[in-house]
Formats: sequence, structure tokens, C-alpha cells
Amino acid sequence: GTLIHATIKKQQLSKFQRLIVAGERRIFENFILTKATGRFRVTKHAYRMAVMNITSIIPCASLSDDMYLDLVDFERIHNDGTLTENILIDVIGQVVNLGEMKTHLRLDQRLSCTLWGTFAESIFDACANNGENKFICLLRFAKINSFKGERSISNAFEMSLLQIDPDLPAVLDFVGNLPKDGLALTVKARVPKVDKSKQKAEENRRHPIQTIANLLNYYEEGKFRVVATIYAIDIEFAWYYFVCLKCNKTAYKVPKVENDVVKKNKKTFFSCRGCPEIHTKVEPRYKLIVCVMDSTGQSKFVLFETDATSLTHQSSIQMLDGNYDEIQDPTKIPQPFLNLVGKTFQFVVSVEKDNIRDGSDTYKVAHVFLGLDDEINNVEEPSFGSYDLASIVSGDQ
Repeated sequence: GTLIHATIKKQQLSKFQRLIVAGERRIFENFILTKATGRFRVTKHAYRMAVMNITSIIPCASLSDDMYLDLVDFERIHNDGTLTENILIDVIGQVVNLGEMKTHLRLDQRLSCTLWGTFAESIFDACANNGENKFICLLRFAKINSFKGERSISNAFEMSLLQIDPDLPAVLDFVGNLPKDGLALTVKARVPKVDKSKQKAEENRRHPIQTIANLLNYYEEGKFRVVATIYAIDIEFAWYYFVCLKCNKTAYKVPKVENDVVKKNKKTFFSCRGCPEIHTKVEPRYKLIVCVMDSTGQSKFVLFETDATSLTHQSSIQMLDGNYDEIQDPTKIPQPFLNLVGKTFQFVVSVEKDNIRDGSDTYKVAHVFLGLDDEINNVEEPSFGSYDLASIVSGDQ
């Protein structure tokens, strides 16, 4: 037997979820086969399955207890150039300290392994429960990483599977071949304080790089890194909106009563779907739309509070300075926004249903890197000739 990658769309989960149980066998009828391409492929199979609404999933008797492990030893990971980083692998290792896994081959190879989220928590729990006793990890569908010529492995988001001391024939064979070196498990540090900003940045670096032209022609939901230059600020819509501080939902200004006498220092009231009464407890949030381009095309990216603040060095509250009135002159753009024009950033953008179904060329930004990685420093930047980018605005005027 062999493995093949099968996918189910989110909107189909409620229909098929009860029929699919990990470890149990099923017969699939009426499905689509497509060429297996891209990153994070869980098998070497040339094709992958896609479940449709008319697919039948039928229980069947177990034919074998084989888990179809495709184990790769550390020596191959380090030295075999034919191992592609696009295909996930299975690895067995003995944990000797936090941050390293050790496999006992002829050369006593070691391999760095980085685990994120619940995977890291499982390792720390196992270290706490085992004391100085070493334990074995089976990491299925691990991702190979390369940095400055050195290879390591990590979990591929939630796609990977981590098992500690599993009762499997391959693991028992591995343990039987371990040398009696008397090494004790060493824990360099207890559960560390997680720098969430660094963790988020590292996770975002795993997304593949795309040009704007490829982004506009992509028809599956996902996230991508795009190196682009801001050439204008879109002024067709306001660059901020309001959120309710009670329910965190979008809040809208209550329209003024016609012919009502406007009193000095009169409070502005807001309404939202989460609160039954109008109120004043709101805060502004960025929704800044920038026009971007690279050497392949143009698009629009939407920046929200965290990323817009990191670029402008001012929060939306500081930018408005308590003035929540309608913008009277939309062509009057705040200087911190104009300072962004002509600058190049690495954006992580989301391809969502609106982009696929409606053909929208406006993409939401999930993260912005303030510096360019070595990996993308050779990306060709657009040429602007003699244009003064600081004088460009966009409002379809």
C-alpha cells in the first residue's frame, strides 16, 4: 500500500466529519484527482484526492495495521540533496535535550528540531514526566528547513503529527539499536516565555513568496508573502473604522437628527450589533488601503491596526487625536501615510473567498515585515522613472 493526500473543503466538513476517523479505513467513491504540486505535500504521490459533495465514504474492514511510515534518517536529511523541502517526511529521534533530537547511526548524527504551539508543549510535558529518562519521538509529516547550508526539521503548522514513545514496530526496532551510552536527558530550560511577536513572524516566514501577477491569478484560499512597493494611498474610503469596547464589534455613528441644533461639545453616539443601546464607548481602528506594485503588476492591500501602526509609528487613536468627525477633505492625507509612498515592504496577504469568487484585487494584510530577508533581497523592484511618488494618491477620481 501507499499514501495519497486527500482534501476536504471547510464547507463540506459538517457533512463528512463523522465519517472520517483517524486510524480507521474507508472506501471513497466519486472524487477528483489533481496533480500534486506546491509546498507542504504530505506524500510523494504524483496526485492528490479532492472530496466532492457527491463523494461516498463507506466504512470497511481493516486490511492491515501498517501505518505506512516513510522514515528518513538524519544522515540523509543532512546530506541528500534529492530530498525536497516541498515534501514532508517522517522522522524518529531520541530527545537528549530541549532543542535537539539525537538519532544513533554510524556517525551518531544530530538534527535540530523546532516545534511550535501544542507540539512544543507536548515535548515540555514529556520532559517533566520522564525526569532524566530519555524518550523517543515520532514526528510524522515534518518539514525540512535549510538556513545557511544547515538543515533542520520543524512541524508544518497543524499538518504534522507528534507521538511520544509510540508502541510501533519501527520505534521498537529503533530503540533496540540504540547504543548504551548512558546519556541522560538534559533540560536546558523550563517552559520559556514565548515571544509571540517573534513566533508570529517565524510562522509567517513559512508562507511561500508570490508576485502580484501570480496572486491575482490564484484561485485557492491561502496566505503568501509579497514584496511590493507602496505607490499611492487609496482615499476612496475612510482609513479608519470604529469598534465597540464592550462587544468588540464594528460600531457605526448614529446619524444626526435633521434640523437638530448642534450643541458645543455634544457627544457622538454609536450603535453596534452586539449592544442593545447606543453608547459612546468606542475606539477607532486602522483600515488603511494602500496601492502597491511590483515588476509584475498592481494591487491594493488593506492594513489593519497592528501593521498600520508598525509602519506609521502612530496608532489610529493618536492619528485622530479625539476628532471622530467625518473627513471633510478626503484628498488631505495625513503626512505619516504619505511617508510610506515609495517604500518597499514584505507583506503577508490572504487570498480569501472575495478574491476568488468576486475577482477582488484588494487583499487583507496579515503581517508586514519591516526588513527584507536575504531570501528575497534579489527580488526585482519596480522602476518608477521620474515620477514623484509622494504626490500620487488614488481615489478613482
